[in-house]
Amino acid sequence: QFAFVFETVRDRHQIQQVFFETVFLLMGHMAKADGRVSEDEIQAARNVMQQMRLSESQKQQAIELFTHLRVLFRLRFI
Repeated sequence: QFAFVFETVRDRHQIQQVFFETVFLLMGHMAKADGRVSEDEIQAARNVMQQMRLSESQKQQAIELFTHLRVLFRLRFI
């Protein structure tokens, strides 16, 4: 099977980091898709952070990832 892919702790950490970054980048992108990020969408991201039991530094990183595309979108049109 595919268990050999996850053999090392480093591999697991890298996979978890990619998953973490992808979740919050995509959430931010989908929230911005209609042109405006609503309070409900922000609350949904907070709920995911809580369910993932993120530390304070992880929450800050998640917020930065969530807002990253919004910042790039704004800069593109300046």
